Amino acid sequence: MIGGSPTIGGEVLLDSTELVSLDSGRVSAGPRLSEGEYKLEDAVAALPDGRVVIAGGHRIDVYDPTNRSMTVLEEPALPRLSFRTASALDAHTVLLAGGYDASIVPTDQAVVVAIPPRPPDQ
Repeated sequence: MIGGSPTIGGEVLLDSTELVSLDSGRVSAGPRLSEGEYKLEDAVAALPDGRVVIAGGHRIDVYDPTNRSMTVLEEPALPRLSFRTASALDAHTVLLAGGYDASIVPTDQAVVVAIPPRPPDQ
């Protein structure tokens, strides 16, 4: 589970993640996001190497399950949008598209983002 809000309107954004074992049902704390996130339904994409791209806020977080770490991409800086979609195009490229701004105005923005490869020592 990624981010969320303890309020219906999302006034408070959570930067927490939780890892859920589908085998045992056990839940454990995961690494923190670079910023609080809310409404991430489609802003998450799995890469073929098992890493997960989380693109709901101003920065893109990349979770690596091999070492349970979170890497933050400093570029590109993005506007905060709810309901943005993230789609893996290939092993190192993700398409981010659409979303609503804070005034609930839809956007037609789209950007293709290069995701750096996993460091060779991992």
